[in-house]
Amino acid sequence: MNIILNYGLFLIKTLTILISIILSIFVINNIAKRKNKNNSNFQITILNKQYNNIKNSIILSTMQSHEKKIWKKINNKKQKTDFINLKNKKPNLYVLDFKGTYKPMKVII
Repeated sequence: MNIILNYGLFLIKTLTILISIILSIFVINNIAKRKNKNNSNFQITILNKQYNNIKNSIILSTMQSHEKKIWKKINNKKQKTDFINLKNKKPNLYVLDFKGTYKPMKVII
């Protein structure tokens, strides 16, 4: 009986040591991956067109056929004038002043 208990304690101790070694390897590996990760991916998704299409489909679904034709003519003229106004509009320039390293902590606008 004493041999079985000793063997059981030996197995528990070895499993504990193996699990602690494996966990430490995983922790070190995750820390190394975080340091090497480049967080410079910045994506902007413009949803205006999608929401305008949804709005237009809702508006058109509530109209009758003769109202739809009039609305489409007015909407097409409006889109053309908006496009011309966009061509004449000057582009915006925003300057951000970063204080610190290349990973900014504070931004002054």
